[in-house]
Amino acid sequence: MSSFAPDNVALALEQAASDIETYIARIQRPLAQITSKFSSLCADRAATAGKQTPSLEQIANTLEQSCLDTLDQPSPRLIEGIGLAWVTEADTSGLVWWRSDNRVIARKHHVLNPNADSFYDYRNSLWYQSALDTQGITIVGPYFDAWGTDDHALTAAVRIMSRETVLGVAAADLNVQTFTVQVFKYLSSLPVTVLLGVEERIIASNHALLTPGLRLSPFLLKTGLKKQYSQPLSVHGWELVTLAETD
Repeated sequence: MSSFAPDNVALALEQAASDIETYIARIQRPLAQITSKFSSLCADRAATAGKQTPSLEQIANTLEQSCLDTLDQPSPRLIEGIGLAWVTEADTSGLVWWRSDNRVIARKHHVLNPNADSFYDYRNSLWYQSALDTQGITIVGPYFDAWGTDDHALTAAVRIMSRETVLGVAAADLNVQTFTVQVFKYLSSLPVTVLLGVEERIIASNHALLTPGLRLSPFLLKTGLKKQYSQPLSVHGWELVTLAETD
């Protein structure tokens, strides 16, 4: 239960939202590094070779060290995978990605042949499409990533632009448990509070029955609780909401 008087709940919710924003900044920094490095590489390529998109290996060589440094972090690790999806003038695409599995950090090679059974159609994935439609950072999930992590995932993504042209999407797979446990700490002294994403799906909460991935509305119908205070976050479609009994 909350230790706050009702008049202080809104203020406490605002503080929790600020704490979450600070935590999300840890995700934004490596994505900003990818954006900067890839944008510079494309600009240099356009100036020297007359075309904007570099080769796969040029991209991999440019991004590799910063991606490896991001993944080489002590436990509990927040980011488990990171990389870039890009588009070219000929509308062909590419994906370069690094993963940390059991402390082994390596480049992950996805199957990008549409005729293969294990084809990873990332261009139609929610994280990719959401980034294309969003200004700023988007985080999708939790969802089961059958072709990426083979586990439940949260994926953060941000589109990379050059003037009015989309160059690609920088993205990172987050450890769901690490993220939700940290958010729980920010919410622990509040009344029943949920971090909601798109379609009011639960990202994290401080209530045992409000688990990640569930929709909030069935819980409200069952318990009779209602939304009390709401605090939007900078992540597209995210808000922090406290719940209270109906009058």
